[in-house]
Order: sequence, then structure tokens, then C-alpha cells
Amino acid sequence: MIDAIPETLVLGYSRGYADRLAHEFSDPADWRGRCVHILGGSPPKQLDAIRQLTRPTLTDEPPADIVGVDRNGLHRGAQFGEFWTADGWDDSGRDADHVTVRKTVRHSLARVREFWRTHGIWPKTTPQDEGLDPEAVHVVTPTRVQSREIHGVPYRVTTVTERKFFGTEPTSIEGTTVQVSDLEKTLVDCADHPEFCGGICELATAMRAADDQGCAWDIVGKYLEHLDNGAATKRIVYLADQLGIDLPD
Repeated sequence: MIDAIPETLVLGYSRGYADRLAHEFSDPADWRGRCVHILGGSPPKQLDAIRQLTRPTLTDEPPADIVGVDRNGLHRGAQFGEFWTADGWDDSGRDADHVTVRKTVRHSLARVREFWRTHGIWPKTTPQDEGLDPEAVHVVTPTRVQSREIHGVPYRVTTVTERKFFGTEPTSIEGTTVQVSDLEKTLVDCADHPEFCGGICELATAMRAADDQGCAWDIVGKYLEHLDNGAATKRIVYLADQLGIDLPD
């Protein structure tokens, strides 16, 4: 099953609350020598999975290349005023009216960072080292506006041409109607600038998910023509071929 997936793609190793966990339908050896992202699970469970997929073997199998981990449990717990610690969940914020969900999540993330550092696992670089600012709000506009800080929050402005503003639909967010790109335009935007969506691997993952959701690939084709970016078109066509997605002529 895993061998059928192109080696250019990152494999998702399910470790959390998925309907089927990775160890239920495969062996650790199946994942070795591949790029792997650990999906879900507490940090101790993720650490156990990393050790299984990377430790030396008698048969000298290559280790998996662990490219990342993720978990949405921190956000779910924060809804109830709970934050994660190495000793389990702490619900001391449950009755506090001055602690926001955002602050509770950040509290958990700080302890997750401490956990990984304690075990000698942590990126050598930070988002700031790569020119990124996780605290910033990114704004895209056809109007030239300088980046600025408002009430302590940095706003980073990217100016693009007017012709790139299309493929949106009205969406209501907390009672306010805003324009949000539709599924097909989102894929085209990612293909236009993959560095802003996590790279080619994330674009491939998004294309697979979009195809499962009934993506209108003929619309994607029209959007690509309107965008007039040959590199973006080549990325979509190449990944569709690798993923077995049938594109219209």
C-alpha cells in the first residue's frame, strides 16, 4: 500500500484519534527510507513513533526522515481552559475568565517545546531565522501599503497585481461577510507561490484532499489561464500526474 505512493510525497503517519492508526495496517519497516509527518498523538506517543521509525535495526534499514509533527488536541483542550503538560492535562484555567483560548494554546505549546528540547529534538532554526513571523497578520492587496504594527500586532503587507484577485466567494465569519477564495482558486494560489503554503509537498497534499472533495479541475484550468503563470501550470500538471488525478484536456 505504502509502496504505491510516490516517493516525492510526504507520508502521514497517523498516531492520534484517526479511524485507523498507522501501526494497525503497516509495519514500522514500511515507512523507513521515506519522508514522514507524524499526524496527531501526544508528544510522548509521537516520540515513541519517531523512535520506532528511526532507531538502528539489525538489517541496517534506513531511518525514516521525520519532517514534522502536528496535533490539534491543544486547541481542543484550550476550549475548556485546559493546557498540556508532560504530566498530563492541567485544568487550572477552566474557571478563569481572563485567560483566552489563544493564550492557553500558547501555554501548551511552550510546554510541548520544553518536552521536545528535553529529549534533544527541536529544529535548529526558528521561523524568524527563515524570515517568517508567526505573530504577524499577512495582508495581500493590489494597493501599495507599508507594513505596520497596530496595537502590538505586526501586519505584513504583500502587494500583488489586480489580475490575481478573482475566484472568491462571500463567506460569513462571526456575522461579517468577507470574500474568501474558493477551493479551486486556493489551489492555484498555492501553485503560484508554493513557498507561502508550505512547499510543493503541501501543495500535493492539498490537491489530493481537493480531489476527494470534488474539485472542479476544469475551473482550475481556467484560473491557471487567467493567472498566466507557466510555472504554476506545470506544478499542477506534474503533481496531478504523480497523484493519478485526471485533468481535463
